[in-house]
Amino acid sequence: MIYQYLTSRQKEPFSWEKNNCLAFVSGYLEHMGQEPLPEDWIKGYNDPRSAWVHYQKTLKKYGCRDIVDALGTRFHQELTLHPQDGTIVAKRSEDFMGHIVGLVCSDRCFFMSPEGLK
Repeated sequence: MIYQYLTSRQKEPFSWEKNNCLAFVSGYLEHMGQEPLPEDWIKGYNDPRSAWVHYQKTLKKYGCRDIVDALGTRFHQELTLHPQDGTIVAKRSEDFMGHIVGLVCSDRCFFMSPEGLK
């Protein structure tokens, strides 16, 4: 099911407003029939500056230090070298957000970034 989801999202361009990394992960959760991420995590911003401001306010609202901490309040965290297909993953990024989140398929991690699905 993860492969079909990735294929369906492959050509969709990144958008701060509608197709950011959290919306990408949330869409997969919905695709799998699970509860999506809270809307206030994935909506309410439309450019890098408003995303940063929104991110900081949302972290404060939920009492979290970063997105990894926030995801950890909703999902079981596991440090592993071999995550299963469909696992939500996070990696540090050099940009102002500090992290990017994505999904595992086979032996790769897929992230929705300003350059598209990578």
